[in-house]
Amino acid sequence: MKTTKLKAKELFDKYYQLTNPTPDSNDIWIFTYTMKELAKKSAIIAVDEIFEHIDYMFTELEKDKLPNKFDDEIEYWNEVKKEIELL
Repeated sequence: MKTTKLKAKELFDKYYQLTNPTPDSNDIWIFTYTMKELAKKSAIIAVDEIFEHIDYMFTELEKDKLPNKFDDEIEYWNEVKKEIELL
């Protein structure tokens, strides 16, 4: 697992990239994303982080030692992500 400092920086960078246009772009941020698009992209980043952590747990721990409820959690977060994309 990453250090807390490294993970904090990684998360910051993911969100920071959403709010700043690429260096070769003359667009101002507000023209790059609408607030709705920014909210959706941010929410998807959050759900992807949950999946990354679940993947880590499956990789580092033996799956058969994890609660069966994990399958329900994965299904739940997949559905959440689909619903975000439909917003």
